[in-house]
Amino acid sequence: MCELSRQLGQERSKVSHALKSLLECGFVAAKKNGRERNYSLNTHTIVPLLNIVKTHVKKYCKVCRKKTGVKK
Repeated sequence: MCELSRQLGQERSKVSHALKSLLECGFVAAKKNGRERNYSLNTHTIVPLLNIVKTHVKKYCKVCRKKTGVKK
């Protein structure tokens, strides 16, 4: 979490709170490594959500398609 908060330029308490929420919702998983916790995305949850977003962008979001170069 210290590394993540440093890279994001955010306070550790904010990052900790956000990670706790993501963990409780099943978007991330946490594995203890001594005194540290390593967080990773839960691909079983994230991949389907990203596919939904991608489908939405392709069908409905002209602005997103223009910015990213995604075609219908």
